[in-house]
Amino acid sequence: MNRMRRAAGIITLTALLAACAAPGTGGGATEPAGTGAADATSMNPSSSPASSGTADSGTATRVDIGALSDDPSSFSGQPIKVLARVDQVLVDGVAFLTSPSASDEGQIAVVVRPDAQIDKEIVEGTVMWVEGTVVGFTEQELSDAGLDVTLDQLGDFDGEFAVVADSITDPLATND
Repeated sequence: MNRMRRAAGIITLTALLAACAAPGTGGGATEPAGTGAADATSMNPSSSPASSGTADSGTATRVDIGALSDDPSSFSGQPIKVLARVDQVLVDGVAFLTSPSASDEGQIAVVVRPDAQIDKEIVEGTVMWVEGTVVGFTEQELSDAGLDVTLDQLGDFDGEFAVVADSITDPLATND
């Protein structure tokens, strides 16, 4: 008899906890997206393959480096913010390659605007927030983006898209 009461109490307590759980954690009622409720994608930018769908500073959408690498054309012309590791410096202080796996596979070029805000030195192996716009990797599109760099200066990178960076920041020095 005592076991029955204890089991009933545990079941009731479990149901009560589930009903009171925070929105987006799997229990209780959930709020619609965009109402300020914390959900899994807003707390972890890499939980969604494409992006979190949330805009942080300005209008840049936080994007996972893997999603950017897999389909950069889907972000073409869009302001994005991505956590990137410097795999290889192409032009000191101006351009580098990044990828999801620190290898040649899925590399994206990042080219820094001359007037960009740079809060972290661009050194191979460092990780930084890159905020900018995805553009085609052609001489004309880089020029139209306000860059003064040629494809020859960027080495043997043969990708179709690049990120033109407006800011480079240290992820440890920001609240992102």
